[in-house]
Formats: sequence, structure tokens, C-alpha cells
Amino acid sequence: MAATAKPASGGGSAESVKVATAPGGGTTSGGGMGSGGGTASNHNGGVFKGEFNESGKSASGVAGTFKSTSGWQDGKYYALMNNISVGTIVKVSDGNTGKSVYAKVLGALPDMKESAGLSIRISNAAASELGEGEGRFSVSVSY
Repeated sequence: MAATAKPASGGGSAESVKVATAPGGGTTSGGGMGSGGGTASNHNGGVFKGEFNESGKSASGVAGTFKSTSGWQDGKYYALMNNISVGTIVKVSDGNTGKSVYAKVLGALPDMKESAGLSIRISNAAASELGEGEGRFSVSVSY
């Protein structure tokens, strides 16, 4: 089942990234340009860094990934997280690598077994910039 999220943007234009349930229960997303895999260019945290407005709220937990074609060349990183408004920019920090990325929330975590125990899912391009692979890893999230 596919859903297209068009979060509101303060910059006047809306982004559209398609997130779908893939065979076997995983999620995929399309939109933007890129290979959807490989090594992300270093985008210094991503293009949403300048839109980040920290409210003092934070959460720590386990992150997972979803496949995305976005972010590999354009630095647009996306996230799925419960109880956060669509369009919110979150800072995802990896304590193991000391790196951070800024991602736009597209919606809530999908209700599926791959999301069990996760606090957030980020695009695989964002995980690559954090120095992580496609598995699960510990993060702190500020928003």
C-alpha cells in the first residue's frame, strides 16, 4: 500500500516522497534523484539543517532505516517518527560515530513488525551519512 506524504514547508514549496510497503514488509520510498543505495555524499547534516528549530524536546532510542532515492545527491533526509508533527525537522545524533543529520518528518512509524521497538526510522541515505548501515542503531533525537 503506497502513501504519498506532502509535508507543509515554510519555504513555500511542498516536497513529495512516496513511502510504500515493499514485498516482505519493508518500506521503500521514491522521489528525488539518486541511486537509492551506495555511499551518501557528505552533505554536512543535510539541507534541512538551516530549518531546524530546537524546542528543547528530545528522545533516545533505537533507529531503523527505510530505502529512499532521496538524499544521496541532494542531502534531503527524511524520517518516520510517532507523536511528531509532519514537516518537523529533527536532529538525529549517533553517539557511536558522533555524527548528526537533520531530517524532515514525513509521518508516523508504519504499524508493522519491522518498526517494533524503534523510536524512529530514517532514510538509508541519512543513516549512511551517520556512518551506519541498514541495521538498527542507537540514536538521540532533538526537535
